[in-house]
Amino acid sequence: MAVNALLFQPIINYLAGHWYIGIGDFTWQFDWTDSGTATIPLGLQVGRITRVGGHRFNLWVEIEYSVVHPHAAVFLRWGMRFGLVLLLPE
Repeated sequence: MAVNALLFQPIINYLAGHWYIGIGDFTWQFDWTDSGTATIPLGLQVGRITRVGGHRFNLWVEIEYSVVHPHAAVFLRWGMRFGLVLLLPE
């Protein structure tokens, strides 16, 4: 099966102290073999870099809306994700 696709991940963040806000972590997909269909989610992410005990963590929440999707009738357009990432020492 042939695959001819483009994945694009625009990331824009603004950092204010330990807090950040951005439009990152969303992957736009363009499938050139399926009549040029595309999936384009947009959303907002808010996170904080924090320390718990002796470890640093990145905690975030994001909400997204799929602006373009080839199967809009069966696809859930709204989504929400939560994340917790352990940051290793430098």
